Amino acid sequence: MMLAMCAQGTTLPPRNSFWQRTRFLLALGLILSLTAAISMTSAWRCRQPAYEGRPLMDWAADLTANDPERVTAAREAVLSLGPRAVPTLIRAIRRPDPILAWPLLEASARWAPATYGTLIRWLDIDSIRGARRHALVALAILGPGAEPAVPALTRLIRRPTSTRNAVEWRQAAYALGRIGPAAAQPLATVFSEAPVSLHAHLLNALADLGPQAVDAIPTVLSAFERKPDSPWAALAQFLRAAGGDKALAHLYPLLADEDGLLRMRINEVLSQIAETNLEARNALIEASTTEPGPVRLELLRLLGRLERLHTAVAHRMLRALDDPDQAMRGEGARWLTRRLSPANLDRLLALEPADLQARARQRLGAGPGLDAPADADRR
Repeated sequence: MMLAMCAQGTTLPPRNSFWQRTRFLLALGLILSLTAAISMTSAWRCRQPAYEGRPLMDWAADLTANDPERVTAAREAVLSLGPRAVPTLIRAIRRPDPILAWPLLEASARWAPATYGTLIRWLDIDSIRGARRHALVALAILGPGAEPAVPALTRLIRRPTSTRNAVEWRQAAYALGRIGPAAAQPLATVFSEAPVSLHAHLLNALADLGPQAVDAIPTVLSAFERKPDSPWAALAQFLRAAGGDKALAHLYPLLADEDGLLRMRINEVLSQIAETNLEARNALIEASTTEPGPVRLELLRLLGRLERLHTAVAHRMLRALDDPDQAMRGEGARWLTRRLSPANLDRLLALEPADLQARARQRLGAGPGLDAPADADRR
């Protein structure tokens, strides 16, 4: 009976009562307010370098202004401060959102939607996030002068991405691409860990490094996912920028891969490199004489597909007529008869020894499927 009376006299509040919801929000708010206060106090204590009487972060905020004159002045200020600006910028990108800020905001969105905007202002989240983004823009502008920021930027792009930090992630990757050789290995390491959706951004950053990123090529190629929707164009851009001819040796073995899609894509990449890089084209010509059989044939076919006609390619095709491999001889003969006019073919042969001329004329006139020249010589 006593238990029944106790049961009757004890009334538990509903689980989702107003008091419980409010108490939870107040507790989180107290923690956040203390954290924000500490962070703000610490930030104010950090002395910023100044230019023409204005602190660095004020100039950094102008870097994203809509007024071109303000942007130009801000760039000048950041560049003038140079390495002195880097410690402050590193502190800005390291400064996190107030602890538990996003859980509180998500809770308020569910329980008290009207307070969401108030909490955003109260927690100063926009200001903190804005400072981080302004600092990232400033670090990209400083370029090589911002090398001490590489570890902080690397930590930023190694974090999982979300809709909240996607912009900052891209800004950090771009900044690393502007800094120089110290950023090459961190970018390659993150590439090997990142989801495919981020690969294009990382490849663009590596391309910005140019030849300084040549050592990253093996890591990138081993981590590059062989899918139709992978960023093949970005890969080609990176390989061209990383040195063209220095990148080729890493790609040759892939020309004999069992994956037909991969072979096609690698052919496209090599063609793009060879079209724009003289050293790369010469390296392909040399490799077409030294690589294993299947790769040599693919390289000769690739040279034959180059849009522009090159004398060096024509000579390679002529020498292919003496190759022990029948497929190589056939490829050379087809190219010579289809891409050169009879007059230009005669001029090419006239530069060769008599015995080679005789063999070449015999093979050019007797092979199956060798039609009369279809294309005039294009310069």
